[in-house]
Amino acid sequence: MQHLLLLEDDLISREFMAEALCALPVHLQSGSHFQDVRELAAHHAFALVICDMNLADGNLLENYQQLPKGVPVLAISAELTAETKIALKTVGIEHALAKPMRVSQLHEAVFALLPELKSKPEQALWDDEKAQRALGQNPAALAHLKLMFAAELDALHPQIEQAFHSGQQQIIHQQLHKLKASCGFLGAERLLQASELLDKNLSAANLAQFILVLRETHAAI
Repeated sequence: MQHLLLLEDDLISREFMAEALCALPVHLQSGSHFQDVRELAAHHAFALVICDMNLADGNLLENYQQLPKGVPVLAISAELTAETKIALKTVGIEHALAKPMRVSQLHEAVFALLPELKSKPEQALWDDEKAQRALGQNPAALAHLKLMFAAELDALHPQIEQAFHSGQQQIIHQQLHKLKASCGFLGAERLLQASELLDKNLSAANLAQFILVLRETHAAI
């Protein structure tokens, strides 16, 4: 698994991004100062650095040389202007992301720099043979049910995110119970797996992974 370094001195931002990044197949180390980099880099070979533009002990533009040599950097900024992007490119940073961001946006930015993380998991998105057996080998019925399932996923995504952030755990379990049944009938194997994991442990990391798989499943319908 790849090692990632997250540098962020705002506690809430760091916790949010750490939870989102831990949903990926990576090992994450984090710090809040540029002075943390030397010690962390002595113990880990980082594949990517995710760094806020302004830390407690300096600006990324001025401290870029303190980051591990040859390692790609994803800059994070609350004020990501066109001028800031140009300034970042002058020091060799091609990728930047504005905050606040959604979990999916952070994942996609990481995938752009480390595309190997997005390699196809062993678990397939769909098992159409399983679904066909359940439906008595009726392709037309399967196609119709998948369209209904797509509409269900459209509504489910914001409902579960809202319930998670408002602490309505019972609603999440109820929705996941129904979703797991649909996944089982239609052969949505990877979403079924992610739903079961979230149902067992309602963590932010599991929610991020669930939403990622939900989006992939929906896109493949």
